[in-house]
Amino acid sequence: MTTIDDLWKQICEIPDDDEPRLRFADEVEASDPVWASYIRMMIRRTAEFRGGESFVDTEQQPHLESGARWARNLLQFVQRGSVDNVHFDRGFPAGIRLHPAVFCEYADLILRLGPIRHVDFSHPYDDDDRPVLDEHGHLARFPLEEVLACPQLARLDSIGFIHTNVGNTGGALIAACPLLTRCLYLDFFYTDLYDESVIALAEGPLTGKMLGMRGDWLDHFSEYSEEGLDDLGEYKKYVFAEKGKKLEQRLGYIPWLHWANARSRYDLRWYFEHGHTPKVKPGTLPPSDDWYTVPPTRYRGREW
Repeated sequence: MTTIDDLWKQICEIPDDDEPRLRFADEVEASDPVWASYIRMMIRRTAEFRGGESFVDTEQQPHLESGARWARNLLQFVQRGSVDNVHFDRGFPAGIRLHPAVFCEYADLILRLGPIRHVDFSHPYDDDDRPVLDEHGHLARFPLEEVLACPQLARLDSIGFIHTNVGNTGGALIAACPLLTRCLYLDFFYTDLYDESVIALAEGPLTGKMLGMRGDWLDHFSEYSEEGLDDLGEYKKYVFAEKGKKLEQRLGYIPWLHWANARSRYDLRWYFEHGHTPKVKPGTLPPSDDWYTVPPTRYRGREW
């Protein structure tokens, strides 16, 4: 007989399968009907959204009290011990934000306590949640080499280095990491990467094939907007950066340079495995003009 613990283990080991999630909802119906209802609702909404039948938000998060109860075994590991740093997907915790040293030490346990496939690393912080500084008063070094040596990275669908100082050499280290075999998305929001790092990521045997990346620097290589073409700024035009075109002339198609492949990081695995993305096989040469034809964007009721 399958127990609730058996179902939890199945959900953690095969997070893409909805069947054990629905069976889990049946098991907890009597003890926690709110959770059972939430699981079923989010699975249904996600299926409708992915099938193009609905545009309802599929990332609706539970109320804080409920979320804290459902993720209680994980809270000791996340930043500030707060459910705000836990992201739910299809009824269960799927993403967390935490100290890099905590992941390095407890990654295997964390991945057994929940179907976690998305991790955002914070900058190292102390017990009072303040950034750790070095002897010069600067942000302490982010332990990137230690993180990239964790074998559990091979089980993650997306990784974030948001607001960290991985530095310009960090891009090259990440690009060379052989453990990112499952990863489809990297988040470098508010993290400075110079052109050399972006080029290294594009050249990486695994990172060059990823479907999505986020970073302030991405506009210099991919699609960016030109707006304010009149006094009211009523027009918005999207163009493709020449740096990105030159990169693809040498390396072939790079999916994360194209918004056509953009999806929520929590949905990317499904779209990838069902053949919806990438739109072009990575590394395809020669470049096509179609890659750089950005559909017109309606802005304030007008179309460019």
